[in-house]
Amino acid sequence: MSTTSRGDFLNGIAALRTAVTESAVTAPDATGLFIRRGLTVASYNLLETFVSDRLGELADRINTGHTQFLDLPERLQKRAIRNTLEVANTTARRTRSDVST
Repeated sequence: MSTTSRGDFLNGIAALRTAVTESAVTAPDATGLFIRRGLTVASYNLLETFVSDRLGELADRINTGHTQFLDLPERLQKRAIRNTLEVANTTARRTRSDVST
């Protein structure tokens, strides 16, 4: 299965490794601290994007393959339905309490 999420993640990690060795980043002053904080946020974003993209790729793979919802074990089907209903219920409650909608 060829995917882009893994390659994008590895490219991001390589860029992060390069960035953390820059003199502005390693500086002990306020600028260095500011840049390190930004790199921390960017690192979490890199990981979050990878996980999100990878889950999307996996979902696409599962949905286009031979495995369908009915092929899942019964417990997993029930859990998926329950989670879907919980999300729908939470969304409905939020919608009712939001005047703008």
